[in-house]
Amino acid sequence: MLSKLRSRLNYSTVMSTLALFVALGTGGAYAANTVGSADIIDNAILGADIKNAQVGVLDVATNTINSARVIDNTLTGADILESSLGKVGDADTLDGLNSSSLVGPRAYGRIDPGGCAAGAYPQVCTVTSAKNVTSVTRIDPGIYCITVPGGSPLSVPLIATVDVAGTAYPEADASVMTASGGCTAGGFAVFTQRHPWVEVSTPGGGVTTVAGTATFANTVGFTFVAP
Repeated sequence: MLSKLRSRLNYSTVMSTLALFVALGTGGAYAANTVGSADIIDNAILGADIKNAQVGVLDVATNTINSARVIDNTLTGADILESSLGKVGDADTLDGLNSSSLVGPRAYGRIDPGGCAAGAYPQVCTVTSAKNVTSVTRIDPGIYCITVPGGSPLSVPLIATVDVAGTAYPEADASVMTASGGCTAGGFAVFTQRHPWVEVSTPGGGVTTVAGTATFANTVGFTFVAP
């Protein structure tokens, strides 16, 4: 039996058997630093295959993330440290007004009809006790156009009332009205009128005085406010 076994042994048989024992004994080990990325099937390594704390967090170099690297509309208020934000720009260009103009009414002023230029229309008028008034012009008897920055009759109302100090006697027959049209370049229209006294007969043969038909007049002062 032994003689038959010896007769079958040769160099190749011995080396093959030896290689098999080496492979079984080492578990098919690889030499150090011989396994690279190309030796691993893509997407085959799992979290369970990696020793804890052996893979660190990816470090991002300072000043390397810009707007192009962030998905649009993904950042929220919770992602931003408010104290790191700079001051909002001053409101000097907001709607044509500076920051002080945003406190209280948008504009206001007082018109004395005697402060308007004489001669042909349009007549430039002086505004007193004014805030943010661009210009006041009398374009016809009793018709004024007022312009204020950032305001027009379509977006901002104008409030006007008779100013006794600038109104000729009798002040009680004076009236002031505003209109959304009648002025160019977005100006506010203001109409000043008088109701002349008219005597009418009363039953029994007497007479009394009543307000007549309103007529445009340059003798009515007024104040105005644009909220």
